[in-house]
Amino acid sequence: MLYATIEPESEHRQNGLLHPEKTIPARSIQLLSCSFENGPLPTISAYAEFHMTFDRTFTDTGQLYDWQEQTDWLDHALCFGFRFRDGGEWDATYDHAGIDFEILTP
Repeated sequence: MLYATIEPESEHRQNGLLHPEKTIPARSIQLLSCSFENGPLPTISAYAEFHMTFDRTFTDTGQLYDWQEQTDWLDHALCFGFRFRDGGEWDATYDHAGIDFEILTP
């Protein structure tokens, strides 16, 4: 099973991120590609959707990027990994290529 989470640092919470839990799980993950060329664990490309709330309004994605830079790059808080049937887990965080933010409204 593939999972994605954001694990914010204290700077994110002190500067506007409102979320009661330490870890913010992905609401959905869309797997775009999966390759087993390099061994038994796949190299993947995926799109993960997170619901995050803030103490301010961002009118566009550019303002969100500015906030991200000011609060120590939230993309470093992104974690990807795999959970196996035997209860084991493999963390792929060290190998992720970053995160792009987009403001979506319901």
